[in-house]
Amino acid sequence: MNFYRFTFGLQPHSPWREDPLSPTPVDLSVVCREVADDFKMSHPDRKITVESQGITGQWDEARLHQALTNLVKNAISHGGSVKIDSNAEDGTTITMHLPRETVAA
Repeated sequence: MNFYRFTFGLQPHSPWREDPLSPTPVDLSVVCREVADDFKMSHPDRKITVESQGITGQWDEARLHQALTNLVKNAISHGGSVKIDSNAEDGTTITMHLPRETVAA
């Protein structure tokens, strides 16, 4: 199985299988906020924050949204809160921050 296809929901049965990439100008901060808002509604008990400046690039918006959704979903399953940080200092970077919890021994 192709790891990229598995990770980003592009399995052979995916409707994207036949679709070529469709890069268009997309503001990454808008997509990050949309994904965060979706999870805030479905997980109101979790703290989900976004720190993102306006970063516009040529991306396939649907696939970018799916990739971010997968990352946030995974982060939520492994931690109580999530911080999405995107910047363009040295290229475009998206970072997920999970709080470290200390477990008393």
